[in-house]
Amino acid sequence: MSQPMGSDAFFQQYTEINDHKPVLGLIPDRSPTVDTNDWDEQRWKSTLEMTTKLTELKIPYYPTISRAARAVSKLIDYYQRRER
Repeated sequence: MSQPMGSDAFFQQYTEINDHKPVLGLIPDRSPTVDTNDWDEQRWKSTLEMTTKLTELKIPYYPTISRAARAVSKLIDYYQRRER
């Protein structure tokens, strides 16, 4: 079984083959709490690193699948109306 691609490998591959195909990210929004443990702190740092990199690459990201799906639906509608 193959291992999942790490974020560094994904971003490297994305920048090498970026041929203007739509890409979006899905990163759950989980704000840190006062009683954050080490594991939560590491996840929070990873989330911040990912959102920063996505922003730098101008890749939109959403906190839920439904919000991502709604954004993609609106994007498709926009381009279909432009073609008319």
